[in-house]
Amino acid sequence: MSGKNIFVGKFVPGVAVSIILASHLAFAKDVFLDVRTAEEFSQGHIPNAINIDVLKTDFSSKVSELNRNDVYKVYCKRGSRAKKAVTIMHDLNFKNLDNLGSYEDAQVYFKKSQDAADTP
Repeated sequence: MSGKNIFVGKFVPGVAVSIILASHLAFAKDVFLDVRTAEEFSQGHIPNAINIDVLKTDFSSKVSELNRNDVYKVYCKRGSRAKKAVTIMHDLNFKNLDNLGSYEDAQVYFKKSQDAADTP
C-alpha cells in the first residue's frame, strides 16, 4: 500500500472514511514482539516473532521502523520488560498493543490462537 488515498466517484459523507479504515485493517497483522535479549531469544521464542531488546539504547529507533497499523503481541521473560516496551511503543503512537507478559504466557496465547485458527 502506497499510503496515498485515491478517491474516484461521488463523495458520500462517512463512506470514504469507512473504506479507508477498513483498508488499513485489512493490511494489519498480528506480530509477536519478543523484547528479551538475543541470547534469551535464541533459547526459544514464538514462531516468526521479531526480537528487539527493550534494554538496548536503540529500542525506540528500531520499533519506530515497524508498521504502526499492525497489532503487536509483546512478551519477555517474566513480564516487566514487556510492560516497559508497551509503554515506550504507546508513547511512539503505536495503538494496537497487547502485553502478553511472560514468554510462558505468550506460548499459551499462541497455542490458543493456533487452535482457534484450526477450528472450522
